[in-house]
Amino acid sequence: MLEATTRLWMTDIEKPESYLFMPRRDVLSEIRGWHKEVYDILIPDIPTRLVSKPVSVETLIIPGQGFGLGTIVEGTPEFRFMLRKRIEEVPADGPEKVYISRSRNPNFASVLNENVLEENLKAQGYAILYPEKMTILEQLSWYKSATHVVGTDCSALHLFGFAANPDKNVSIILRRNTNDYVHIARQIKAMIGRSPEVINSLTHQWVQDLTKDGNHKSYGEIDFQETGLRLKEAGLVDDLNRWRCPSAEEQEVSVERSNKRKEKPLKRKEVGVRLPCEAI
Repeated sequence: MLEATTRLWMTDIEKPESYLFMPRRDVLSEIRGWHKEVYDILIPDIPTRLVSKPVSVETLIIPGQGFGLGTIVEGTPEFRFMLRKRIEEVPADGPEKVYISRSRNPNFASVLNENVLEENLKAQGYAILYPEKMTILEQLSWYKSATHVVGTDCSALHLFGFAANPDKNVSIILRRNTNDYVHIARQIKAMIGRSPEVINSLTHQWVQDLTKDGNHKSYGEIDFQETGLRLKEAGLVDDLNRWRCPSAEEQEVSVERSNKRKEKPLKRKEVGVRLPCEAI
């Protein structure tokens, strides 16, 4: 998502006859799946072609990179202009409050007891979005209509960043005690004009190797009470009487379920010093 869209801003400056892409893997013979969905939204009516062998074209334009990981994650003004123009054409068709969940995808790690987090947020009027169950257009439609968006630090928030605007109240709940959330937060800030609320309420990380910190394979154990308080302070939830912490039995079931997704057992590692969520 971050690398395949970085030069599409050129569409609104000098409309090309087609876009040429060089696939990372030779097995790809055509643009399909979510790539095609994204291109149909961002560069409608412009053909796209994969090029895996040397070719000659009449005029080749290589636009500068307008977006991507690193210092350019905020996007250039031209790239953000292109996003806003395209998202205007996406219908706003979804709930006002959205929680982006990772619980339905067995390939993704998340926070322990994410089902309880979902339950708590449902009680506050949130609808649960499972990215892998929706098309790109459906996700953008939800993001466009939402005024409140909560999610753990995950790649789905990069897509939300495409539809983010100043009217949205956003929170990122950290699932690992690392700086991996920074790229997401900076992208969202560039679109909404302020930093999203980043909540680090981690008490433990469930990892396969105790000598390492959390990563994309680890699960975060969060302080539910603290998380609820922080969300309320940020105006993302209203009634903490409808907010609960998971029971010991639920914790045990969540650990067991998470272990079944991994090739090695997860081990509980205390978060000694929480990474500060500094202003982005």
